[in-house]
Amino acid sequence: MSIRSLSASMAGVTATLLLAAPPAEAATSRNWTWCTNEGHADSTDRQIEGCTAIINAGKETRNTLSIAYNNRANGYADKKQYEQALADYDHSLRLDSDYAIAYRNRGLSYNAIKEYDRAITDYDQAIRLNPRYDAASTVAAARITTRKTTTAPSRTTPKP
Repeated sequence: MSIRSLSASMAGVTATLLLAAPPAEAATSRNWTWCTNEGHADSTDRQIEGCTAIINAGKETRNTLSIAYNNRANGYADKKQYEQALADYDHSLRLDSDYAIAYRNRGLSYNAIKEYDRAITDYDQAIRLNPRYDAASTVAAARITTRKTTTAPSRTTPKP
């Protein structure tokens, strides 16, 4: 095989390899599209996959990484995998302790597992950080309070 034909063959292989691999920006953009999952356009598993890829890539700022953890937690919460969701919400808040959305979302997960006091604490923090959550969180806190009082065992004093 001549140098010229070897060179032409290698150029063809290189061009094929370049075309087969999407640019890193395209993969990142796709992962963010999956991770945000606006309108639930993708499956929850795809959302978790996209967020996990972003988290594992290690290229994001603390704030955007916090968003990825929050969004992945939302996916776990949608699947009722609250332990994993709470771990990711905690991680999100360690990265950005002023992220009101993560407090609100963590509160929803605590509510789902009937840890009402923790849910109320998170709703209160979300309200402090972002007063726009006031109405939604107040309604949620009222529902929690109602559940706590209606599901608590009655304490009656035995009659002598």
